[in-house]
Amino acid sequence: MNLKNYTLSILICLLGISFSVSAQVTVETIDFEVFDLPLDRGITASATNTDSSFFFNDLEFPSMFNPSYGGFWSGGWALSTSRNDSIKDFTNLIGSASGSGIGMSDTYLSGQNGAYILLPENTSVVLGGYSNLAYTAEVLLNGSSFSRPFGTDSTGMDVGFPDSLVLVLNYYLEDVLVFSDDNARLADFTSTPQNDFILTEWESFVFSDIPTFIEADSVVFNLVSSQSGMFGNNTPDFFVIDDLIVLTRQASSVSEISITEAKLYPNPTSSIAQLSDVSIQGDLQIFDNLGRLVSTQNDHQAGYPIDLSSFPSGVYHVFLRGDSEVVRGTLIKD
Repeated sequence: MNLKNYTLSILICLLGISFSVSAQVTVETIDFEVFDLPLDRGITASATNTDSSFFFNDLEFPSMFNPSYGGFWSGGWALSTSRNDSIKDFTNLIGSASGSGIGMSDTYLSGQNGAYILLPENTSVVLGGYSNLAYTAEVLLNGSSFSRPFGTDSTGMDVGFPDSLVLVLNYYLEDVLVFSDDNARLADFTSTPQNDFILTEWESFVFSDIPTFIEADSVVFNLVSSQSGMFGNNTPDFFVIDDLIVLTRQASSVSEISITEAKLYPNPTSSIAQLSDVSIQGDLQIFDNLGRLVSTQNDHQAGYPIDLSSFPSGVYHVFLRGDSEVVRGTLIKD
């Protein structure tokens, strides 16, 4: 069984759990091959079209261009057939570490941190295949003038430093974060040394959950690196994806769940807060301001205490998901 079929098998199993009427959901895979791009080419926004988009199955993949300093691809997506996996520096921002698309296919997408997809109504996406750029994998392995090799300290000694690079998918509806998944790990040195890895081949996404009945109008792809500073990640802010899985639901089959704002008090808080003015029971999820899931609790009743005493100071997004309603609020931890 190839990786594409394996990914779809995982998805279909999950759909059997998530959907009460799975026959009313269409599952398709976008493999990005429709442009029939020659090998070793890349397409991005350009000087003649500074803000452009790719369209696949009515999904919009924006690409941006900055004319400064002679002009450069400044954000979003690049369509790539690059085979230049041997070029492992900043001159190659569209070459996958494996030297091809998933399953040796021709075409894939290279994305920058913050790249996003605009979704039509009644459509969701989940990630099929993902990997590193050749450039990213090289920097994670050997370091650069901005970052140390993963797993080492500032002197370069291999001390088992718990580094990680994670591709986080953040789903938004009208600029409100409604779902997040952080299971696409591009490198991980947080376990035992024999399990340390830097991804150089394609991997299929491991679904912790699918935002089945949570409507979203965009998905933002954020890279979260353990090596970061005041200007963001010190590791390269690029990744590649392929075989994106698209779920299209018949309008009559969608069981609408309302998403409402709720107050939390006290806010800010140094430890304990609670949702007010709502009466709902369900799964409580807390995300940090980067969209990472930091806490989850089953069977939480609105009004019960939410304990943030062990969390670092910052902004947190709280979701309480019931059967037919989701309430959310933003909480500041002193």
